[in-house]
Amino acid sequence: MLPVGVIANSVAVAVGGVVGAAIGPSLPERIRTSLPTVFGFSSCLIGISLAAKVVNLAPVILSMILGLLIGELCF
Repeated sequence: MLPVGVIANSVAVAVGGVVGAAIGPSLPERIRTSLPTVFGFSSCLIGISLAAKVVNLAPVILSMILGLLIGELCF
């Protein structure tokens, strides 16, 4: 069984990256600086709404800490 979600997400990220690289320079500077803030705020809202549904929050917090440590060690 193929992991359809993983494949679809990977393709969407690749296509979005190519489209963003192609049209990014033609966007006004104020839009290019505002978009990351909007995406970050949207991610926070999605995370809050999903965290409200979580019964056991400890594994979620531990996985976030582990992800942070791995990410910081990689860069």
